[in-house]
Amino acid sequence: MNNTRRGLLAAGLITTASIANTAWLVLAQPQTGSKIAIAQVNGGEEQWRELLAWHALHQWPSLLAQGIIAATLAWWVKPYVIALLRAWSANRTARRITRTLPLVALALALGGCMRSYDKPEYVEIDTSETGFLIPLEGDSAKQARFESVDYLQERKVAAKRIQITHRWNQEGRWSNDGRWLPLVRLVKVNRSPVTREWTAEGKHATGDKAIWVESGDSVGFSMGFTCTAFIDEKDAATFLYWYPSGSLTNVMDTEVRGRIQQAAAEVAAKYPLDSLRSKKQEIATL
Repeated sequence: MNNTRRGLLAAGLITTASIANTAWLVLAQPQTGSKIAIAQVNGGEEQWRELLAWHALHQWPSLLAQGIIAATLAWWVKPYVIALLRAWSANRTARRITRTLPLVALALALGGCMRSYDKPEYVEIDTSETGFLIPLEGDSAKQARFESVDYLQERKVAAKRIQITHRWNQEGRWSNDGRWLPLVRLVKVNRSPVTREWTAEGKHATGDKAIWVESGDSVGFSMGFTCTAFIDEKDAATFLYWYPSGSLTNVMDTEVRGRIQQAAAEVAAKYPLDSLRSKKQEIATL
């Protein structure tokens, strides 16, 4: 086979392998990885085995394509290697440099084929936490649905180790110039009880200070309150919907404290200071 036919055949094999690899990375691998990741949340042993099998095998199509490209390049460059060795033995400097160019191309091609390994990523959900596994990519309808409470409720997790699947995102000219991006995101809601003691002897600089109000005769005074709150398991999705980036501790120090102060101020403004000593229960009830 002459050099022209050899070159055309090599180019065809390399192009076919490259197109198949790109189709797998763009069209098949992300969709399959996202579905398997979501299925692991409420799935059983079968879904778990599918996830392990996917992580073990999802890089093999790319490795196969890279192997085909490497083997094709090695086959194409073989005559040049033999000629190079002969040129070295004959000490022909000009021809030696010319014959070296295919080897340089082979080295660059092989160096640009190998991408970083997709390291497994795990996130654990404690028994006091509720997790929501949300796909980060997909069609617009699926992206919109996770904003609702029902969508989050369907993806609720009690206690489990969750694997975050990835897809390859090429960011440069070479095929190995890129990084693995997560296909799903795990959001956790901590349902542990939180207690706040708003007293004059508060333990913290801001969060535990006593609540100040003003009586009907415009006299300011402080009142102490103790408040404990927790998130019920069935309300975790609702809490995440209303406070997507917050925690129960922050809600207690801001919204709950503000509501208590507002209710206390409304009652305190109705009575003079001397009468408020007997109205503490009324304020606490509100």
